[in-house]
Amino acid sequence: MDNFIRDLKKRFRPWYYLLKYFKRPFSFYQTRTKSIYFDLNDNYSARHLYLLVKFLSRQSFGIYFRPCPAFVRHVLKDAYASMIFSENLARFSYKKPLRALSISERDDTDLQLSTNYFKELLSNTCSGDSYHFPIGMHPLQYHLKTDEIEYQTNNRSNTLFFSGNFNAKHYTRFSKTDIFKMPNRIEIFDHLLQSGLSLVRNPDTNQLETEFFDHQLVICNTDCCKVPHGKWRFILSRMDFVLGLPGIIVPFCHSIVEAMSVGAIPVLHENYAALFRPPLINKQDCLTFTGLENLKEVCEVALKLPDSEKIRLRAGVYRYYEAHLTPQAVVEKIIKPELKIVYLQAEQHSLKQLPGCPPEVDWS
Repeated sequence: MDNFIRDLKKRFRPWYYLLKYFKRPFSFYQTRTKSIYFDLNDNYSARHLYLLVKFLSRQSFGIYFRPCPAFVRHVLKDAYASMIFSENLARFSYKKPLRALSISERDDTDLQLSTNYFKELLSNTCSGDSYHFPIGMHPLQYHLKTDEIEYQTNNRSNTLFFSGNFNAKHYTRFSKTDIFKMPNRIEIFDHLLQSGLSLVRNPDTNQLETEFFDHQLVICNTDCCKVPHGKWRFILSRMDFVLGLPGIIVPFCHSIVEAMSVGAIPVLHENYAALFRPPLINKQDCLTFTGLENLKEVCEVALKLPDSEKIRLRAGVYRYYEAHLTPQAVVEKIIKPELKIVYLQAEQHSLKQLPGCPPEVDWS
């Protein structure tokens, strides 16, 4: 009986949201002079759809979805995508509002939404009528509005910092194919452990908030020293450099955008830097290494840079972030008249659309 009731609730949950947001008060939209209408049947992009909707909402767009129970069900499967509903960011409408910008998976609307995210990036064939929606910060940074806090820390640790998970079961998945041609997180971490660099492992949050590290590599494994979201960007703002390590199956991780938002200079693989649009440029807004063979050398160069060079690089990081990664900058690019297609990352689903990725690859 309990299973029957649970299945019944699961089946009718999408209809609950459909009915609830048909009844949204009109006053919510009275200040919205612009609107966008999503005609979607699925949500392979999970949290990235939330970021897209959140950014548009931040720029005073009224958000509408075509009523589709299957789509709602897929949104509700992801904890972050479902914040579209818990934050009251959208309503449903069978009819596209007058003068609304329309977006769907089809190519017969104002904007086509595609999850084939890496095809143009890897072949370097990006066109002027397409836009790759950036990785963004972690969804909770926007949900909690901690992304809006400004930190201009001038007194920073001369350190190369990284905080993240190092579970080999998860982070060796990245190497199941050779799509991105860069070492995975575990390989980089193991190499750094053997590099002879001065290393501090797993300081607690209080140390990260108050102490200054000098000419050191500081690595936090989040299994034992996880930093709360509310303190994360402040801690990043105290670091000169942040190491950009690949994620579970794609290079992109939210931490690199969070670091750039507070002027921490990324140190990352050259192929990772090239995936940004526009690319991050070595010695302009980041430092890059070509592989494990010169990783130590680049780390040493970073930690020995004079203050004048760090100030110059940090200015480049801030310029890039303001021009390409803030919600305002992203939405300005999305609504350009010449734009025809927006690429939204969908991780496994995006990778499986690449010719070089065998369809039988299992990332579980």
